[in-house]
Amino acid sequence: MAISSSGSITMSDIQTEFGGSNPISLSEYYAGGSNVGANISGNNGTIPSSGAIDMGDFRGSSNVVYPNATGGTITTSGNNRIHQFNSSGTFAVQSVGNQNTTLEWLIIAGGAGGGQHVGGGGGAGGHQNASGVSFNATNYTITVGAGGSGVKQTSARTAGSNGSASSAFGTTSTGGGGGGGSLSNANYHGRAGGSGGGGVHVGGGGAGQSGQGHNGRGGSSNHNDLTGGGGGGAAGGASGNNGSGGGAKSSSITGSSVSRAGGGGGARGNQASGGGGGGGASSSSNSSNGSSDATANTGSGGGGVRDHEGNRHSGSGGSGVVIIAYQYQG
Repeated sequence: MAISSSGSITMSDIQTEFGGSNPISLSEYYAGGSNVGANISGNNGTIPSSGAIDMGDFRGSSNVVYPNATGGTITTSGNNRIHQFNSSGTFAVQSVGNQNTTLEWLIIAGGAGGGQHVGGGGGAGGHQNASGVSFNATNYTITVGAGGSGVKQTSARTAGSNGSASSAFGTTSTGGGGGGGSLSNANYHGRAGGSGGGGVHVGGGGAGQSGQGHNGRGGSSNHNDLTGGGGGGAAGGASGNNGSGGGAKSSSITGSSVSRAGGGGGARGNQASGGGGGGGASSSSNSSNGSSDATANTGSGGGGVRDHEGNRHSGSGGSGVVIIAYQYQG
């Protein structure tokens, strides 16, 4: 509650608003000190940080109160507090303060699994971000999507599974589209998703969701150089016939630039790389272990596998992530 803007005020009024222990003196309430934040204003302008100070400087002033919340893994960067949810949970806001503070968020869905045989790469999970978002003192449900599974089947060379959606603050990011497999024409195409999965043979890449990701690349039908298409990424669709996954997208919400949501590499004679940001690389038929899984909590796609015998596993997609940041100090 602000100090009265008219009439007389007392040291007790100032102490009630800004804190401090007895005995108190006016010199403890310079702006920028232990009790009063910097650039606090009253009726007469900004409360002084040094020099002459008067009781009247505090008329109409109020203490700065920043938001306070719990949930996820909490870190800080500069004046920002960051809540990172690697799994579903609750963002519990105890107070929003009095500074008209807003928050920013990043919502990434689970990436998809790569396909089998001459498999396409898995598409990245949908990637959405916003800033200047108003919020209230309440509990917000945070849902973090799982990555889609890769496949290892000797009798059914199939597409990888789509990733699961992530959601927060009324916004949902779509899970990545699975990479195509070569059992039948129905599985040739990459699946649609936040970013689309790569296709196989004559199959086209899956469609990406506008504003969340990009299309996957179609597979090569050249039987002398069969190549599964790369999965789409948040920063761009897969390009070329080399199986490489689509590019990841960078964000500095945690205080430093981090790339996430890259497409998985499509299978080819030689290993094809994922699109950065944790996207899984594909493997050739000479690999004993199969393709690589995407990195957890990046929303990237898993690598497709080139395997005629059905003995090797395509890569699984990386789980999603939700990150929230807001100013918590001046």
